[in-house]
Amino acid sequence: MKFKSNILTFTITIFLSVVLITNSYGLGELKIGVVNLSSVFEKYTKREEFDKQLKALEKGYEKTVNEKRETIMILREEAGLLDMGSESRNKKEEEIQKRSIDMEVFAKFAEQNLLKKYKEYFEDIYVDVTKEVKIFAKENNYDLIFKNEEPELKSKEISDLQFKIGIKSVLYYSDAVDITPQIIEIINKRYSSNGKKENIPKCR
Repeated sequence: MKFKSNILTFTITIFLSVVLITNSYGLGELKIGVVNLSSVFEKYTKREEFDKQLKALEKGYEKTVNEKRETIMILREEAGLLDMGSESRNKKEEEIQKRSIDMEVFAKFAEQNLLKKYKEYFEDIYVDVTKEVKIFAKENNYDLIFKNEEPELKSKEISDLQFKIGIKSVLYYSDAVDITPQIIEIINKRYSSNGKKENIPKCR
């Protein structure tokens, strides 16, 4: 936590230094904007499409795992009707073991693939948003754009609470510097004009 606090202190120090230097040399006031990333992510149409694909993929995986589990249950019932130690029962139990391993391997693969997709989609959306923020800032002569998020402060561990408080870099800003609505409108318009579903990687 001390390391994170040092970074935050360094960032604030740099910002104040820039303001002082700007005022000292008569370069005029800085034009500052703030973007609420949580709000942008939530209202980005592309993220909604991603969510639909991920939910469909997750349901598909769940269906496959349930089918495998049901098959194993049926085999166990069939094995229970056979004589203990018989060749037919031994074969049935071997099949159950193989199918159980297959189900576990598939479930692990499904979990890892979903996590991978979530990571890829988050990165993809983050790149989109930051790109549009930079374009907007240059076109409208902004000097600084701050990121703001509204972290959920309910935490069981004090370390988690400290981290969540630490990542919130902007405590207050007026509507005058809030460019969140403009960014949301811009990214959704560009996404729509570029062809929605063509820009979404297919889940596999």
